[in-house]
Amino acid sequence: YCYYKLQADFSSDHLGCFTKCRKPCSVTSYQLSAGYSRWPSVTSQ
Repeated sequence: YCYYKLQADFSSDHLGCFTKCRKPCSVTSYQLSAGYSRWPSVTSQ
């Protein structure tokens, strides 16, 4: 019971954790592939 209450308080930020330690930025990983197109082009995006 204590665990679920703590989890609910943490998720809804009743503990104030997210205001003290903000969430990290989301990290986006890109798939690398070889190609013959020029770099500043629409197809390279």
